Amino acid sequence: MNLSETVFVQKPPTNRALARLRIFTTKEELKLAGHPVIGTWFLLAELGVVPAQEGGVHVLQQTGAGILPVEIRFKDGRPQRVTMTQKEAIFKTLESGSEKTCRRSCLTPRDFDPNLPPEFVSTGIFNLMVPLRNRAALAKIKMNMVSWRG
Repeated sequence: MNLSETVFVQKPPTNRALARLRIFTTKEELKLAGHPVIGTWFLLAELGVVPAQEGGVHVLQQTGAGILPVEIRFKDGRPQRVTMTQKEAIFKTLESGSEKTCRRSCLTPRDFDPNLPPEFVSTGIFNLMVPLRNRAALAKIKMNMVSWRG
């Protein structure tokens, strides 16, 4: 997953957004990543880039996923909470099915929820969602990351 992210704040090419956020891991640029976005807006509010207003402020940000709203709540002039809205979820069926997922994660078909197939879900970047039958299956997972590359 390689989750070390860095956010670059830029002037947006459109005046609809207050800032353009570009998010990078050590290997690629991401269209969207929740924690880095929340942290960046908290810092921008702390630094005064977003003027404090008692109650809250709504701003628009530009990311690789598009122009999305952010709400920053203030108390005593300091940011207290940042909430971002993501795009509507997109669902894609996992074409290789559960068999490959089993091999890649050291699970058996019995570990999967029989009513919910594994699928990719995105509100900005796609993640694989694998519904399991129970919590005991979590302890059995041993990811074979090399097999996911092919």
